[in-house]
Amino acid sequence: MRPGIVAEIQRQVHRASQRVLGGIVRRGLVALAQADGFIQAEGYEGELFDELELWQGYGIATRPPAGSEILVLIAGPAGQSAVAIGGTSRADRPTDIEQDEVRLYGVQVGGSQAAVRMRADGDVDVDAATGQTVNLTGGDEPIVLGTQLYNALAALASALASAVTVPNINAAGTSLTAALGSILSAKAKVG
Repeated sequence: MRPGIVAEIQRQVHRASQRVLGGIVRRGLVALAQADGFIQAEGYEGELFDELELWQGYGIATRPPAGSEILVLIAGPAGQSAVAIGGTSRADRPTDIEQDEVRLYGVQVGGSQAAVRMRADGDVDVDAATGQTVNLTGGDEPIVLGTQLYNALAALASALASAVTVPNINAAGTSLTAALGSILSAKAKVG
């Protein structure tokens, strides 16, 4: 066979597969997302999908904002058994994701966004929309572990017991206010 004929056959097969897949997979925009996992959407070619189930991974439930992009899988004639798969809101997607990082994120509100970042080095950051970050493997904000919390509460209980016996003074002669202040201002380190 001549190379020109093989190339033409490949082009025709490619065009035919695009027509078939174009009838099965479509792109669309979320119009309304409901709490029960169903959405209303509009296809890019004007199709309207009402009560379209949004398939998501096990253990993950989202309610994408209106305008989020989705893929619609047409499983029956005339879209009767269509489901939405995937979905993204480009406006809310973080643009500073590091190589090999996984991030769960929510909608941006006033330029801020809550997120959980699983970094390639094993660190896990929980970022609040307020700008505060808790690093679960040794960052700036400590996590109080069970033993540390117990010891701090035991010291508080001891100080309170001493204050009841001798008003405002514990056994070491320190005022209750100073004892509570040192307990509350101490930062527990991740053990």
